[in-house]
Amino acid sequence: MKNALDCKIEIDRHIHGRRTVLFLDYDGTLTPIVRNPQEAKLPESVYDVLQQMCQSIDTAIVTGRSLECIKKFVPIDNIYFAANHGIEILKTNGETKCFAKAEQLQAMSHVRHYLKQNLEEFDGCIIEDKNYCIAIHYRNVPNEDNIRKIERIVDASIMNQPVKKSHGKKVYEVHCMESWNKGSAVQWLLREVFNPPDTRQENIVCFYIGDDVTDEDAFKALPNEAIGILVSKEEQETSANYRLNNPQQVEQFLRWLAQ
Repeated sequence: MKNALDCKIEIDRHIHGRRTVLFLDYDGTLTPIVRNPQEAKLPESVYDVLQQMCQSIDTAIVTGRSLECIKKFVPIDNIYFAANHGIEILKTNGETKCFAKAEQLQAMSHVRHYLKQNLEEFDGCIIEDKNYCIAIHYRNVPNEDNIRKIERIVDASIMNQPVKKSHGKKVYEVHCMESWNKGSAVQWLLREVFNPPDTRQENIVCFYIGDDVTDEDAFKALPNEAIGILVSKEEQETSANYRLNNPQQVEQFLRWLAQ
């Protein structure tokens, strides 16, 4: 797969004269993956380029982080947030939209109690409770046997519950909505916010940049003319069009796009 930095002329030709909409993952895309999720702070140089970009490009961060957390990490007013894998959306005017229903939150309460009761014995296991999603980080768990036990406990917690499990980079996540994902959020934002009925689709080109399995849902949901960019040094199966090796290359690409 071609590196987007090597294809700037090709990409520029594709977007010339059209309005640009940008969707960005956070962890592993704007910031490197770190051992402690709370230490994944946005580099100041990336903050600066996002500030610049938001002046001319509609930008949304689509993340598994909670809305409260991502707002702290990216304190920019004129940016859209689709948090908890898009279950809750914050517009730039302060309006919020939540797609979860009461019965789904009730099911999450059962899952939350089960996980906290059964995972406390595992050294290095971090439970990140985001209300609509629960992330079980096992990056710091010392042995494979314990990781397999942790997954069995996660599977048991969601049995007969209207929730779903996903698997990212050294993390299991339980989502309160079985049929909603980052792709659903991208489609909603394009339809309801970025592409009102009086705007012709061919006048808009959107980008999605992400690094994880959950970002594949977004790549697949993009319109035909959109550009998906996978953040990965390794070649892998993906629905993206291009790749960037790491968050440092993402920053370079964003600086070019913001010009």
